[in-house]
Amino acid sequence: YAYHIYFYRSQLSFGLAGQFFQYKIDQDKLTFYREGDPLIEGDLNTVSFIPDANFGVYWTNPDWFFGISANQLFQSVLKLGSGDLGNLKMYRHYYLYGGYKYANSFSGFSLEPSFLVKTTEQFLPQADFSIKMYYKDDYWFGFSYRTNGSVGGLFGIRSNQVYIGYSYDYALSSIRKYSFGSHEILVSYKFGSNARRFRWLNRY
Repeated sequence: YAYHIYFYRSQLSFGLAGQFFQYKIDQDKLTFYREGDPLIEGDLNTVSFIPDANFGVYWTNPDWFFGISANQLFQSVLKLGSGDLGNLKMYRHYYLYGGYKYANSFSGFSLEPSFLVKTTEQFLPQADFSIKMYYKDDYWFGFSYRTNGSVGGLFGIRSNQVYIGYSYDYALSSIRKYSFGSHEILVSYKFGSNARRFRWLNRY
C-alpha cells in the first residue's frame, strides 16, 4: 500500500508492504559433514511459514530524490529444529538513498549521481555510489562502485511504456577468483502515466 502527499513541486510517499516466506527442506538431499548432528537428531521442521513486512518513505521532485526504508520489520525467526539451535533470526535491514539530477534542457542530456547506504541490526554497513547519464529519458548508461570491492556498469532504453535494461557487476575482492561477475536483465512495462503527478508537482 502506498500513500502520496503532493506539495510545492514535491511528492512525499509512504509505502507499506506485507510479505510471506515459505521454506521447505528435502531431507533426502541433506548431507551432513559429521554424523550425529544435533539438528538432524532433533525434530527437524521441513516446512516453515513466516510473515513479515517492509516500510519506506520517499521524497522526490523533478530535480532530486531521497528515501529511507526498512525490510523484515518483524525480525521473524525461521524454526528449523527444536530449541535455540534450529532458530534462525531474520534481522532487520535499513536503507538510506538519494540523488540529484543535473539536466540540460537544450542538449537533452542529464547527469544523475546517487548513493545507497545499507546496514543491518548488527551494523554491517555497505555503500553504493552511482552515476548515470540520460538522453531525453529514453536512453541511459552509468557506472557504480560498492564499498565491499565491486564495480558495475549499466545501460538501458525506453520505448513508450516499455523499459529494457542491462547491468553487469564485477568483484574486485578475492572472490573474483571464483566468480566472473553477475549479469542482470530488466524488462518492464509501465501502466498509466505521470501526467497527474506532474500536474501537482508543477502547479506552483
